[in-house]
Amino acid sequence: MSIGVKRVAAVLACAAGLMLGACGGAATEDAQGAPVATQESAIIVGGSEVSQVYYSDSTYTVQVGWALTKCDGTYKLEGYRTQYVRTAVYHC
Repeated sequence: MSIGVKRVAAVLACAAGLMLGACGGAATEDAQGAPVATQESAIIVGGSEVSQVYYSDSTYTVQVGWALTKCDGTYKLEGYRTQYVRTAVYHC
């Protein structure tokens, strides 16, 4: 598989995960049942798209938030950030 095909597959997998976790369903709630916050702002990235998924603990099984910084510099955070994070970086 070429690098370009791998990159497209990785981006699609990441996008699908974000969509399944954050779009089209009921409002996301934290462990206590309270609605989670949404934040959107613009930042300068420098030619990279960064996807981060945050988890409740070191088992990385319960997703509690995600953040996406797009190539155009926009940033979106849903849920909340923790020290347990998985990050993927894609070049624009």
